[in-house]
Amino acid sequence: MNRLLSYLDSICRRFPVTEKILVVPDPVSGNEIGLALARSGCGWANLRGETTTGLAMQVAGAALSREKIRFLPGHLTELVLEEVWQELEAGNILRYYRRTGGAAGLVRALANTVFELRMNGLTARDVPGHGLAAAGKGSDLRAVLGAFERYLADRGYIDFPGLLKLALKLPAAPGKTGVWKGDNAAPLNIPTEDGSAPERLFLVPSFIHFYPLEKKLIARLAGRELIVIPAEPVYGLATPDGYWPLPEGTADGHSCPPGANRPGGGVPSTGEASDAAGGPARRDGCSGIQYRTAAAEAEEGSGWPLPGNGPATAVGTGERPPVASGVERLAWLYRVAGAPPPACDGSVQCFHAHGITAEVREVLRRIMAAGLSLDQVTVVYTSEAYIPLFYELTRRFGLGLTVAGGIPVSFTRPGRALQGLVEWIKSGFSARVLGDLLTGGDLQLRLPVNAGAGRNGSSGHTRTVPGITVARLLRDAGIAWGRERYRLLSDLSLAYRRRAEFPGEGEDGGRRDWLLERAALADQLFTLLAELLAMIPRPDERGRVDFAALVEGMAGLLRRLAAVRDEMDKPALHCLLQYLEQAATFPFLALDLEEALKRVGETVGGLRAGAGSSRPGSLHLVDYQRAVWTDRRCTFFVGLDAGAFPGVGRPDPVLLDDERDCFMRPLPRSSSRLREGRYALAQALASRRGRVWLSYSSCDVMQNRLSAPSPVLLQACRLLAGDPFLDYSDLARRLGAPAAYSPPGGEPALDDTEWWLHRALAGPGTGGVETVALCYSGPGRGLRAAAARRENRLTEYDGKLASVNGDFDPGREPRPVLSSGRLEILAGCPFRYFLQYGLQISPPEERDYDPGRWLSPLERGQLLHQVFYRFMRRITERGERPNPRRHRELIMEMADELIAEYRHQVPVPGEVAVEREKREIRRACAVFLAAEEQLPVHVSPACFEVPFGLGPEAVFRAGCGMPDPVAVELEHGTGLLLCGKIDRIDQAGEGVYHIWDYKTGSTGDYDEKDFLKQGRRLQHALYALAAEKILAGMHPGENPRVEKTGYYFPTERGAGLRLACAQGGREVLREALSCLYGLLKKGIFLPASSGDRCRYCGYREACGGEETAARINKLLETGDPCLTPWKMLQKID
Repeated sequence: MNRLLSYLDSICRRFPVTEKILVVPDPVSGNEIGLALARSGCGWANLRGETTTGLAMQVAGAALSREKIRFLPGHLTELVLEEVWQELEAGNILRYYRRTGGAAGLVRALANTVFELRMNGLTARDVPGHGLAAAGKGSDLRAVLGAFERYLADRGYIDFPGLLKLALKLPAAPGKTGVWKGDNAAPLNIPTEDGSAPERLFLVPSFIHFYPLEKKLIARLAGRELIVIPAEPVYGLATPDGYWPLPEGTADGHSCPPGANRPGGGVPSTGEASDAAGGPARRDGCSGIQYRTAAAEAEEGSGWPLPGNGPATAVGTGERPPVASGVERLAWLYRVAGAPPPACDGSVQCFHAHGITAEVREVLRRIMAAGLSLDQVTVVYTSEAYIPLFYELTRRFGLGLTVAGGIPVSFTRPGRALQGLVEWIKSGFSARVLGDLLTGGDLQLRLPVNAGAGRNGSSGHTRTVPGITVARLLRDAGIAWGRERYRLLSDLSLAYRRRAEFPGEGEDGGRRDWLLERAALADQLFTLLAELLAMIPRPDERGRVDFAALVEGMAGLLRRLAAVRDEMDKPALHCLLQYLEQAATFPFLALDLEEALKRVGETVGGLRAGAGSSRPGSLHLVDYQRAVWTDRRCTFFVGLDAGAFPGVGRPDPVLLDDERDCFMRPLPRSSSRLREGRYALAQALASRRGRVWLSYSSCDVMQNRLSAPSPVLLQACRLLAGDPFLDYSDLARRLGAPAAYSPPGGEPALDDTEWWLHRALAGPGTGGVETVALCYSGPGRGLRAAAARRENRLTEYDGKLASVNGDFDPGREPRPVLSSGRLEILAGCPFRYFLQYGLQISPPEERDYDPGRWLSPLERGQLLHQVFYRFMRRITERGERPNPRRHRELIMEMADELIAEYRHQVPVPGEVAVEREKREIRRACAVFLAAEEQLPVHVSPACFEVPFGLGPEAVFRAGCGMPDPVAVELEHGTGLLLCGKIDRIDQAGEGVYHIWDYKTGSTGDYDEKDFLKQGRRLQHALYALAAEKILAGMHPGENPRVEKTGYYFPTERGAGLRLACAQGGREVLREALSCLYGLLKKGIFLPASSGDRCRYCGYREACGGEETAARINKLLETGDPCLTPWKMLQKID
């Protein structure tokens, strides 16, 4: 049992019925000390922990309720200061603190400074007018602090410093909390002359940092019944400012001169006092507070005397207390020369690890290796970066975990959901972002079951729709981004219903039911999302949004959508909703939308949920500043690298260190925080009993650099060795090799990952790969595939189907209909063809927000195709030829009409992008007109968008074409059925025609010298065959002939160029088609043998790109007969 518990045990034994109020930094620490006493077999009846907030609220709570004053939580102070700042800016009052951008960081820094000033009892009047670094800084700070004070008063708020001041002013009647009757009244519960026990004692730990206002409140509540509880001594370090001072002679916590601060009647409440035995009574430096220490209450042979029982007896004589183990020597961490001799019992150990993940895993390994139960272990951290690692690993391994400070809500599903919603709004309500949130499980959509059965179309029951289903609907609807575009879900529903009403060939009743179910789901989704989108306010004309309305809407979204699946999600959701609902009470705050969302996102990172005391069967995680309240027998101190501890003492950005000395009561400097942190860790180490491990991460894995150990580890090394002159090189030798991601000998392994990693690192002869293949079917198949690809033959892992069964045979019945585009893909990369058309796998088509681009190249091409089609059909029907002067206005009007239509179909990132796109389209139209003017007189446009093999409806819409596929006969009675749409047919004389296909991209990949280009340029040749058959049907007896076919580039990039391919190689075409026919019939779908074709392929990740192409080239040299069709195709130009 450490010293803190010993003192508390003695007080509880001596005063079992007296109310004992232990002042604690937070409720969790109070609960923890109670559990520690219980574990130590100590009774703690009538002992309760109270924070200074709780004490102040007990005193002033009734007044707050009576006056209808609301308490302002600390995390909302930034919002108040933002509103105050806006008011001061509107009045042109600020000079030094002028806003430059959002200034969220400065508002946060000002909030911290305002809190510190007010906790020190300072007001706007106390801000000095001179001595600060810059002119106008003092006046601006006074203005901000004064406006903040007025804001609270005018709007009925009170912050924590204000609550303390109110509690100090209230002349309430005495009660259990010890409220006084006035400033000059004697303290309550003064011990009686007969020595009876007091009704109440205030126990104040000497190791808690208190602000002056907190000290005043405690002192006034306690009167002379205040006992200062010392903890373990810390030799070699001075007690930091802000700690409750101990009487002279007890600074080390274990000696007290006789008579010092002796309790008894007749001691005045203020001023200096003396008695027969000792000198002046000690003050706390604030208001002449009288107090006693626990050491001063000791009585010979009986522990603690009753107050007023006469002089106290010294606890000890100042001699060094006995040390039972190496852990107890940690009190001499900073006074190695005066420490007791090393115990050499192994109770203190040090290690380092390769990264913080390896460090956390090593902690769990050592717990396992030592056979420790989790409820014997406390982990003390110096950086919150360790919390998510312990949280995730303990969840993965099914271990219990409690965190004294709580889990950052950003690591929970509701926290991730709120951050995702912030990103969704920032992205312009991107459907991709929403789909990712739903697919990842952080959000879930609950839709009503049996729509129409109850109120609002719901029976009251809901079902959760799988996130992947919703994501697919959002993608199929083509929403991309923009809140208005979610109406496309309604259009998608109509499309599904239309397809269900008019099923296509091969679609059965089951497909119809599926389509109707999808349509109903799209309708429900549209209704729900419309409600959710209405919760988010729209920015005004200046781009500003009502912050209260925004957070209120986000609270509604979170309430409806957040996924709650484990014990941490529920408190996290409650914490987030509480913050959002409190923030919604500030109705006068307007921010830029981006800045408002940033504030919400940053606040989420600072909120904590699920704070709790240690529990049986659970590992307990606590920060080093609260570790002194824990007592488990085994403690791991992690994060002892120089970057995390002691860290860097950065000056306050608002009040520099030199400026802090200018106040009436000098404020602490930045270096004081480092001293407090060092002292807190030293005291936590000194309070340990049992076993202690000290560790740090010696490598920053993310930055790929080494990390230095904290000076604490060097001091521990010196203390363990009993040598104060050791340096960091000695420390490095004693630490040895760092712990890694797997244990050195393979045991103890936390999970199969560590076991496999050890097997892989153990070297050859371990059989690791073979064992993986036996244990896991997926990796086993992958390993077999990799082995097969190393063989010098074509296998099923290279695209050779083991069993074809005629699935891809073009000659099977019913015969499949192919397009020129599909055949060109087959010729370019059979493996891509197999994925896209065989397995029907398509790369995700997600549209990312790009403020500089509206239409994709494909969409721009489709728009221009429609412009050219409408224009040419219109003037042809009039019997006119294209003329730039006569038709410029007409084609531009048609282009503008189509652009307006596309605005409803394609999400608009901004008017700038639309105007840029519009200019490019209009310039393309001008190039088209100029190119058409150069058309020879004997050539006249005849037909446009001519379909074949697409059915009678397509022919009816075009006014020409052929409903049935075009059959192309090949050798040995085989053949292919083709479908497609010819952009344009021009007549160049009687029975002579030209075929053109519009291309709106670059001409770089086209060359007149390439006729078929290994089958990758089939369109012009196939369309020539199809056109002759179509024209023969349209003009019986004419025997039409296609003289010229090619590609037409009517854009700025193409400069109106026409690349024509002479039509004389029909046998070469049939030879190329026969090669493709052979590949399909035999089921040969090898990847492309040229890596250049992989550059823009969406399936590149699935095949391996250039590396796979190199292997295919090697296989082509083997002479495998299966590869003959492919090799023959590569010879065709």
